Amino acid sequence: MTLRSMTGFGRAVLNGLTCELRSVNHRGLDVRFRLPAGWQCLEGALQKKLRDFAVRGSITVSLARDPSDDKDTDLTVLNTRAAHWHRAATHLGRDDEPPMTWLLGGQTEDAPAPPAQAMALAVVEAAAIAWNAERCREGAYLCQQLTVLVAKMTSELTRIAEQEPVAMARQTERLRRRMAELLDEHAVDEGRLLQEVALLSDRRDISEERVRLGAHLDAIVQAIKGNKAVGRRLGFLTQELLREVNTIGSKAQDLVISERVVELKTCIEQLREQVLNLE
Repeated sequence: MTLRSMTGFGRAVLNGLTCELRSVNHRGLDVRFRLPAGWQCLEGALQKKLRDFAVRGSITVSLARDPSDDKDTDLTVLNTRAAHWHRAATHLGRDDEPPMTWLLGGQTEDAPAPPAQAMALAVVEAAAIAWNAERCREGAYLCQQLTVLVAKMTSELTRIAEQEPVAMARQTERLRRRMAELLDEHAVDEGRLLQEVALLSDRRDISEERVRLGAHLDAIVQAIKGNKAVGRRLGFLTQELLREVNTIGSKAQDLVISERVVELKTCIEQLREQVLNLE
């Protein structure tokens, strides 16, 4: 299974039966049917067939027959309903004629015969194949976009790692100047300075966050190379990416790193929007 979008459209026509499948995003699998009157008995079999094609998405299945295949109006039913109407009207002292919509409402549709049922399953499967092909094409495009975003985030993460020692040196120098100002003409205690630098380094250390962020990016790459529906997993990983990036931003307190954090957040938002479309 390649990456597939949850949105798509497919259409097929077979022996007077037309099927259209449309789908949009959904947290689970929700299948809705629009079938000819009397054909609701097919819903179970049709839903089972569609589960071979999708695990998530809101899917609408429309099945229609060629109007020329509709059976003739049953005149006996029409005459019987008209007689019932007139008896009721006479009893109530009224002389209005029955509406045509009411007369035709007495026409009932029989369940499709076994050959028609087999034909319905076949045309739905044909439409599902076309629909699934479109979802796969969209999924391939989304895969390219995700790959680009992951590569950009990996690059930003590398730049953050390169900036860490520079940021630490700046903070150490800033701390040294601050201690010198406070001590005035007294010499700075290098031992005390080293202790403060160690504490500062511990508070500002973002190496764990960087490692976890890199691991999440690797997990995304592996997921999009797999053969399973990964939309939910990628959604979870996107949340974890944002958690780690927020921590890096709050810890680092460095202008250059902060700029890289902004870029990472922009990428994560773009990633999240793309993932929402994946099955």
